[in-house]
Amino acid sequence: MEINGLQILFQVINFGVIFAVLVKFLYKPILKVLDDRRAKVEEGQHAAEVSIREKEEIETLKKKAKSQSEKEASKFLEVARDEAKQLKVKLSKEVKEEMKQVRENEMEKWQSELAGMKAELESRVSKTAVAVAEKILGSELSDKKAQSKLVEAAVKDLEKALA
Repeated sequence: MEINGLQILFQVINFGVIFAVLVKFLYKPILKVLDDRRAKVEEGQHAAEVSIREKEEIETLKKKAKSQSEKEASKFLEVARDEAKQLKVKLSKEVKEEMKQVRENEMEKWQSELAGMKAELESRVSKTAVAVAEKILGSELSDKKAQSKLVEAAVKDLEKALA
């Protein structure tokens, strides 16, 4: 086995040509594809990080909004309770006033009915007393005025006795 220099030179040139063709047509396009892919991956990672930050900001804003709405709701509820208490007091006063007025009206009605009944009773008693006196005394008291005075005096004595 002999070493042939020409064949070695031919092999080196052959290897160089194949290497140059592979570098130009295969290695550079593959590197370009890998660089593009790396750029897309980095871009995706950056977008994911931005998305995560935005999501965290949104969650923070949601918590703040929820807290604020709860505070507003509690303030609204407190105002509503205060208004309800004031309305309760107002309605209670109005009802008491109305009940007092109704009671006074009823008392006035009863007083007027009582006065009417008392007058009617006095009238009946006086008529009864006159009738009894006429039967007892007969003609001695023929004057109506005198009879009325006697009856009124008897009724007053009766009232004093009953009181």
